Amino acid sequence: MEPTPKTRDPEAARRTFARVRAQYEDWARHTGDRPRGRPIDLLANVDPDRVAEMAGLVAGVLAGLMLLALAAVALRAALFWGAIARNGAAVGYAAVTFFLVAAGVGALAATLNHHRRLRAARAHPRLA
Repeated sequence: MEPTPKTRDPEAARRTFARVRAQYEDWARHTGDRPRGRPIDLLANVDPDRVAEMAGLVAGVLAGLMLLALAAVALRAALFWGAIARNGAAVGYAAVTFFLVAAGVGALAATLNHHRRLRAARAHPRLA
């Protein structure tokens, strides 16, 4: 098997460009919707590190809120089982509620603490 060449035929590239340009010109003549200029690049000034930081913040906060929502469901189940005198299930769901609240609050606190530290590190970069 022979290796593929690293350079392509420049004449073939020019022919392809001319053919595609002619097709576009033909299309533009028939539709009249030819773009007036280069489209605005909305993502030109977006910092990828900042996007990753915000995605992490959103994921952490959503995870914490989801755990707190599950804690509310577990609390409702504990109250339900307690109301019909099923004390074992009520105690079990109360324990689950406690641990879900601890996990949810911990997730929120850890996420916000991490985000605060990232902002502080960006504002005051360490000297190398």
